[in-house]
Amino acid sequence: MKSKSIKETVQVLYDSGHGKKAIARMVKIHVKTVRSILAGKRDDVHERSDKITVDHDLLVKLHAECRGYVQRMHEKLTEEHQIAIGYSTLTRLVREYGIGVKPEPRDEQHPDIPGDEMQHDTSVYSLLLGENQVKLVCSALYYRYSKILSTSQFFVHSIKY
Repeated sequence: MKSKSIKETVQVLYDSGHGKKAIARMVKIHVKTVRSILAGKRDDVHERSDKITVDHDLLVKLHAECRGYVQRMHEKLTEEHQIAIGYSTLTRLVREYGIGVKPEPRDEQHPDIPGDEMQHDTSVYSLLLGENQVKLVCSALYYRYSKILSTSQFFVHSIKY
């Protein structure tokens, strides 16, 4: 169900002369939802509430016991703790609580490897030399992230059409 503010927005936009498809694009909802809001079929607004609450500490303990296997956590919850919970609900809770997720390091140290920052570039150019159209292949070596041309040799090969 959509919130009351979205319903009011849809109604105001429709009253000001916007079409249903345009409203759907602006509010970023489906056209069928716009139609049902305007038809008055979606008057009840209620938020989802979790019917099943599982203790965070219990989930952390089970995650450690089961070595990260959520399927085994589900089995233990239903068999040993008599908590009837759906597998999808359990995986959602594990994701929401951030259980088993390794924190990303703030920064990483990368070793300096000679030539690793270089990037090879072979570009094909078409030029008019005299009366002939000529393809030239430029082979160059660039610094990967700065686009500064390095002091490398350029090999130019000409190929006639």
